[in-house]
Amino acid sequence: MIYRLGICSDTHAQIAPTFDPASVSALLHAGDFYDAAGDPEALDDDPLQKWLGGCVVPCFAVRGNHDYVDLRGNFRRWEDITGSVRQLCPGLFVAGVGFAPRQYLDLPGETDLQPVCQQVLRHARRVVGSSDRIVLLTHYPTKFVGVADEWQHFECARELVEELLPVAVVQGHVHELFGQRHRIQVLGRSVLLVYPGPVGGVLEIDISSGDVSLVEGGG
Repeated sequence: MIYRLGICSDTHAQIAPTFDPASVSALLHAGDFYDAAGDPEALDDDPLQKWLGGCVVPCFAVRGNHDYVDLRGNFRRWEDITGSVRQLCPGLFVAGVGFAPRQYLDLPGETDLQPVCQQVLRHARRVVGSSDRIVLLTHYPTKFVGVADEWQHFECARELVEELLPVAVVQGHVHELFGQRHRIQVLGRSVLLVYPGPVGGVLEIDISSGDVSLVEGGG
């Protein structure tokens, strides 16, 4: 079975993804719906809301550092899976790592994000089977040697990847990395790291084999 996931991040009330939301079975947003430095009145013209239109597929999101308030109720319209795991279809799950600061620019450290990762791991161990596939959706990127070493990445998120062995990691936050993808080996498993950014892309996942590819967007 092939499952198509629309992915994006960091739309910041300014940009909508370029792929057709009707072409996927679920949408994943890796955080930063809002632009904390912007004009709150600009939220009325948020192109993401217009892009969604009559979209009826499930929508899942995690919180980024700009999402410390929810002025438009995005985290009611999109299911906030920060710190939890949801089933997308038989054999496929999504896990969410985010952090909601108290104010803009209050970025998390390792000790802030670690409890979220631990909560995700506990939930995954309860609901995800050994033959199931999982996608990790995280606003704060995972730290792997040789992958964009000059930017801030998180050890606890990397440790979570080593525990969950997801088929793909969808991550945001570092704007300079938008459009990049990296295929890495984790404990003998192939994992696709994707920084979709606001333009976004579509992941195709073969649930039987675990093969995953980015078929639209993402550079």
